[in-house]
Amino acid sequence: MRVALYANPVLDHGVGVGTYCTELARHLPLVAPNHEFVLFYNSFKRAKEAGPILNALAPSPNVRVQLNTGFNRAIAKAWRFGFPPIEAFTGSLDVYHGTNCFSAPTRKARRIVTVHDLTPLLFPQWHTREVRNYASELRRTIHQQDLIITISEATRRDLERCLGVPPDRVRVIPLAAAGHFRPPTSATLPEVLERLGIHRPYVLHTGTLEPRKNLVRLLAAFAQATDDHDLVLVGTRGWLSSEIHSAIERLNLGDRVKITGYIAPEDLPAVYAGAAVFCYPSLYEGFGLPPLEAMACGTPVITSGISSLPEVVGDAAILIDPNEEETITDALSRVLSDRTLQQDLRQRGLARAATFDWARTARETVAAYQEACDQ
Repeated sequence: MRVALYANPVLDHGVGVGTYCTELARHLPLVAPNHEFVLFYNSFKRAKEAGPILNALAPSPNVRVQLNTGFNRAIAKAWRFGFPPIEAFTGSLDVYHGTNCFSAPTRKARRIVTVHDLTPLLFPQWHTREVRNYASELRRTIHQQDLIITISEATRRDLERCLGVPPDRVRVIPLAAAGHFRPPTSATLPEVLERLGIHRPYVLHTGTLEPRKNLVRLLAAFAQATDDHDLVLVGTRGWLSSEIHSAIERLNLGDRVKITGYIAPEDLPAVYAGAAVFCYPSLYEGFGLPPLEAMACGTPVITSGISSLPEVVGDAAILIDPNEEETITDALSRVLSDRTLQQDLRQRGLARAATFDWARTARETVAAYQEACDQ
């Protein structure tokens, strides 16, 4: 079988879709050594950066990197009408896998797309106009696929409810925490925290600073829950992040909130492990990798009891109503004051995280490719 994987998201560092594409590119050739994989980068932008990253990801002999630097707006518009087929760039294929919601026309190859979430349809107010405009394109793309992969049952249900996609056309294949997310050595932890300027006990949140992450309520709850901890926000600025900075000023938290921006992946395990608790009161997630990463590092987790998050954390975290500030405050106060509860959450979190595995994700993805070819 010859499969092309849409590889543009590998450049989206620190974003769930980027992690998904990166880990698939790394694991697919290992679990399916008899198949051939084409990592298809489809843009002239950042192509010089993409080439070395993709080649380093997949050094296996059954992998080829294809940089389509001639892609432009004219081709993008033409794709809406079904030409040119993807095989014009990659050569003959059995499967084309669109890893980030959207696909491309094919000549003979089966088409599979991964839908991570439906936030542009469900919550358009959380997105830029450019992303909102993708909604109609998403509807068209979904109904052209031979098979659809989602990363959670919650997203599968959204597809059925919002777009009428029959359940038998969808395969749910969950994600996992990358292998480097594990409790760090005692020597590594203080060195990383010192280098990042984190000196006091802290509550942690990771993710893009945007309305969906519910950080304004987190800030208010944090201000009520503790005077003894800082709040560390790891992530890049996103859409409408100015509201977060306004809340910090309004709550007089300027000296207790540290916004780090992007942190290198090799430093993140120490940042997770050093936290007293990881709090993730997101209003919606297609999967929710950060709570799983935190659990894999042995950190107690508080997260929302909605969308996909209960699927991810099981009984290994404290679940809260993200729309009720008081429930976030109460959960923070409870965990920060109860060392027995902290230890219980650490042990349950480590066990829960170990049930997710990227090799399994890759094997189930290859099974979906084979199923599409056999149809």
